[in-house]
Amino acid sequence: MVAVTSPTNGSTFTLGETVTVHALTYGDTSTLTKVEFFRGSTKIGERTSSPWSVSWAPSSAGNYSLTARTTNSAGITHTSTPVSISVQVAPLTIAWDAPANNASFTYGQSVVFKATPSDPSRVSRIDYLADGAVVASSTTAPFEASWTPETPGTYTVTARLTETGTGQTVSTNNRTITVPAPSPLTVSILSPAVDAGHSEGELIRLEAEVGPSERVLAVTFRLNGQLLAAFDSAPYLLEVPFEEPGDYTFEVIAEGDWPEDRGSASISFEVVPVLSQPEPQLAGIGSTNPAGGAEIDDEDRHLIIHGSGSGLGHDGDNIEFVFEERPEPTEISARLFGLTNTDAGAQGGLMFRRSTDPHAAYVAVVRESQNRIVFLRRSVANGPTERTERTTATGPVWMKLVPEGADTLAYFSPNGRQWIFLGRTAFDARAFHLAGAAVSSGTAPLALGVFDHVRIPTIEAQIPVTGEPVTEIFQAKDVGEVTLAGSTEHDTETDRFTIRAAGSQIWGTADAFRFVHRSLEGDGSIVARMASLEATHAWAKAGIMIRASDAPDAPHVFIGFEPIPGIAIIHREVQGGLSEKREIPINGSSRWFKLVREGNTFTAYAGGNGLTWEELASFEIDLPHAARAGLAVTSQVPNHLTTAVFEEVVIEQAPPPLQ
Repeated sequence: MVAVTSPTNGSTFTLGETVTVHALTYGDTSTLTKVEFFRGSTKIGERTSSPWSVSWAPSSAGNYSLTARTTNSAGITHTSTPVSISVQVAPLTIAWDAPANNASFTYGQSVVFKATPSDPSRVSRIDYLADGAVVASSTTAPFEASWTPETPGTYTVTARLTETGTGQTVSTNNRTITVPAPSPLTVSILSPAVDAGHSEGELIRLEAEVGPSERVLAVTFRLNGQLLAAFDSAPYLLEVPFEEPGDYTFEVIAEGDWPEDRGSASISFEVVPVLSQPEPQLAGIGSTNPAGGAEIDDEDRHLIIHGSGSGLGHDGDNIEFVFEERPEPTEISARLFGLTNTDAGAQGGLMFRRSTDPHAAYVAVVRESQNRIVFLRRSVANGPTERTERTTATGPVWMKLVPEGADTLAYFSPNGRQWIFLGRTAFDARAFHLAGAAVSSGTAPLALGVFDHVRIPTIEAQIPVTGEPVTEIFQAKDVGEVTLAGSTEHDTETDRFTIRAAGSQIWGTADAFRFVHRSLEGDGSIVARMASLEATHAWAKAGIMIRASDAPDAPHVFIGFEPIPGIAIIHREVQGGLSEKREIPINGSSRWFKLVREGNTFTAYAGGNGLTWEELASFEIDLPHAARAGLAVTSQVPNHLTTAVFEEVVIEQAPPPLQ
């Protein structure tokens, strides 16, 4: 006798799974010769000895009847009771390959989807969903697809397969991905300047810079909340006549390529009414013998003062003063073009004064002989005079007095562009009702002081200032072994430098490049925007430099642009030493560079707008007090010129501590 003991009746198997069939023989088995196993009527195996079992792999799904049959030596057979089993197709499954859960993607970056089904041959398509919506699909293995999110945010993503024939769907578990919002659009108002003064009827330039440019869809100008203009591309520029005095707020709003992608900036300014100006007055303060005088040269636009007297800073003042009466503090400035027929005690400069009494309180910035710039102040009538002095170069010098609340600040400048702080008083500028220019001769009979670019309202009305301050003269030189001479063009109207240069390197133990520079004494800084560079070589360079001298092997610090990788920072610590270089991939907007000297510490910065800066490096280098600061360009190809263009070049000498 025989019975099938495994599998049991009603068992279920998955297609592809092996079925082991066991049989139990009982009764007289001594003459048993074999046990055969059947699927229905189809034999699937036999055994001639114990154990009585066979393995069978179903080739298709379905219901099957399994039996075992014994045969003895006499040929007598016995068949077991049938056992029914079911073989079913395995359900499809799907598993994620990419992206990883909680992955983060940069805005604008494509998200690559990939999911693997348990049996690709049974799958007609895989859809990829973000927050329940289909965003990508694939119909062929390996079922990879990509999607670029239109807006930043956090997304729940799912992969969903569709089975061929049945149309049934199976989904993965959810995964989360994040697309952080990029930094806001950067909006910089280039004009008007902060705190700039404007008069009614003036044509005011409204200009903004917005970036990154590839994300900008629209820019609007608003004035006091009202739409003024709209732009869909750069430049963002408008010139508007302001006929009405008053307070104005200029706002620039930029919109990017998704709803929340915005940036804005605003600036407030005042348009003041144009008032009729009184005539300037002339007074000989104290003992001025011979009597002085003043005249205005309409052709050359000069204020000429003939002055005598011992000057300011004594028990009583003796000086010729051309002034205006002013109800409110006003900044004044002028260039002292020349001071002649003088001795060591002569003075020429600008003054705020309470009255024309020789012992009255005053604040003044004057030039004396021996190239001294002096800040003089007497806080109370009949009080002592305080004095702060600096040494300046020969030639014309600019001076400026600036009211600031209850204080007055004094500055001087070699060019009217970069101002050097001279001193500050704690005296209330509102107490000085007279403002003007003054000249004394010392012990000489009569001195001649010539002023131009006068910014004293009543006098300025008589001799209107035309043009901009004179541009400081830069020196240009090919440094080192440069076989092809370079050239330099300076457009004074736009203040743009175009430099053509050859040279093999700014590197190693000796440099070969073109250097356009001026002096920088002590602490200070240089800033420039690198507008363009012809890429004659991957290591061609254009940037700013502070250097000990124009010797090829001089110590220096350089930061600038090179085509690969973008930003180069180079420094040489000692004469003839080996240069060290850092290379930094450039941010697309980083074309502004700045070097700052504080003692022997030199710090290099880069930025995208000339307002905000990222510190990139700092070095300790023992450079002389009188160094050279300027623009450096090399083509890296000795027999070929490259062209570099610089804008917004500013070299500033740091002010001394407040006095």
